[in-house]
Amino acid sequence: MAEPMILNLDELIPETRYVTLRGEKYAVNPPTVDMYLRVMKARQRMKYTDKDLEMTEQAMMMIQLACPDIPEATLASLPLKALTALSDMVQEMMEDVVGTEEEGGETGPGE
Repeated sequence: MAEPMILNLDELIPETRYVTLRGEKYAVNPPTVDMYLRVMKARQRMKYTDKDLEMTEQAMMMIQLACPDIPEATLASLPLKALTALSDMVQEMMEDVVGTEEEGGETGPGE
């Protein structure tokens, strides 16, 4: 008799990473479906707005979703280089989970 197939979703959830900011350790949570949907909607809006402004706002949104324990005021007061480094980390985590951008479009769930 064949054993029933069990999909272990826990195996698909990446481990939480951490960053240190002003002496405090903060979790950088793996991307969620909600985060993916919000980022994709923000990218759609970028077609019609100031790309630099929209990219910075998108980076802030991604970081706030991934690192909800870091106060928004703390993020806003970071040097741009630090914000970019944290944004890159979150973006890398998202690409690991949902796929990477390829020429001609985005890849994501089901693509």
